[in-house]
Amino acid sequence: MSKMTRRPQPRSGATNPGAGASRRRVTQETINEMAQLRRQGLTFHQIGQRVACSERTARRYVGQVLPDLHLPEAKPEPRAEDPRRIRARLARGFSDDLYGLDIYPRPRDSVAFLAEATRLIEGGLARVPALTLELMTRERALQMRFLVATVGPLFQEFKTFAQIENTCGSEVDPVTFWRPSRELIAAPSPDGREF
Repeated sequence: MSKMTRRPQPRSGATNPGAGASRRRVTQETINEMAQLRRQGLTFHQIGQRVACSERTARRYVGQVLPDLHLPEAKPEPRAEDPRRIRARLARGFSDDLYGLDIYPRPRDSVAFLAEATRLIEGGLARVPALTLELMTRERALQMRFLVATVGPLFQEFKTFAQIENTCGSEVDPVTFWRPSRELIAAPSPDGREF
């Protein structure tokens, strides 16, 4: 019996030694290059073409290397801020706005006015739902409408008092002695009688 020697057939995708390509050993440098190309997102077929090897060889040496995928980052769900903190921050902002007003009479000239305005602002903010508070933090026009609706009538009373006192010829700045009308109703007069 004679033994037949069979010539190996070239595999699909492999380089054909008879077609002018010579077989070469895969060096560590080639493996590193293939791994780098794989990280860049190239397919095994593309890697084989670049380093002159078959797709199968590329898959064998760098099959475990995953390409770097650059996925868009998911935006985290915004956490809802504590409504108490929002109320405190808004109240502080409104107080700063009132203190900074440069009109006559200036609110900063009367501690009583600023205290009463702050009381009204805090009471008004306590009645505003949390979602509306969040909207108020983003929109300045909404804040100003709230401030005018809450403190506007008080400021009008404050302004009227200052104008009347100035008309009467008071020598002392009238806004220093201004009191909110709710306090005047319960306060006794200098001679002991209530108004």
